[in-house]
Amino acid sequence: TEQAQAQTLTATQWAQPAIGAISKGLFDLLTEYGVKADALAGHSYGELVALCAAGVMDEEALWTASRVRGEAMAVNGVDRGTMAAVSAPLNDITGVLNGLSDGVVLANRNHPKQGVISGSRDGIATAIEAMKEAGFSAREIPVSAAFHSTLVADAQTPFAQAIDGLNFSAPHTPVYSNVTAKPYPTEGQRDLLAQQITSTVDFVGVVEAMVAQGIRTFVECGPKGVLTGLLRRCLKGVEGVQILNIDGKTNKVDGDLQFKTLLVQLAASGVA
Repeated sequence: TEQAQAQTLTATQWAQPAIGAISKGLFDLLTEYGVKADALAGHSYGELVALCAAGVMDEEALWTASRVRGEAMAVNGVDRGTMAAVSAPLNDITGVLNGLSDGVVLANRNHPKQGVISGSRDGIATAIEAMKEAGFSAREIPVSAAFHSTLVADAQTPFAQAIDGLNFSAPHTPVYSNVTAKPYPTEGQRDLLAQQITSTVDFVGVVEAMVAQGIRTFVECGPKGVLTGLLRRCLKGVEGVQILNIDGKTNKVDGDLQFKTLLVQLAASGVA
């Protein structure tokens, strides 16, 4: 039964609401202990949770948007391509892609020396070989579609229509957009959020913008601590930075102790 549930959760229509529930729950737990964010950001789907945490949408709207986004991006028997991770400076990745003619794009700017590319299966296979010929490490990722590319453009319309019927408000805390690497505007949030589905996730730009605004303590609220690893690479060389996460899995012996330790660290940094 556990294996079957785990397999079901790999489907994007279930994965996105599940990730949202965990992330929002962890954020709410921090809030109960007096932790207040000066700025918020998410990576791809996580941006919806960040917008909810900033008061742009309430929880009911978050779950509706999560479900519709996941269903719209589900494969349903259609070949929507695939993705590959490339370990190389981002400019070099773009340079290799510019020499190809199969429409493969840089989908995720995860950290200065790692990106994810999206495209058709043949296009990704060609791109992987081109990356290896250039001396870079590249491997296909087991995903159901070429996310953040035009191959999932048909998900944009139903998602935009769904969130058009939801109540959105101006954020009470800045939320940095994956698309622009700037805080969400007080109006037009729906359009920017819908645009994110086919746009590059500029996580590097988001982190750089937050640092430029004086953010030095980063806390990840999520199921696996993936962004903590990306943050360490994005913030390498930046002085006075503290990177924390509250995923209990980082301490398999005693998750509660790990959370208490986090609160102590936050208190020491003046955050809580």
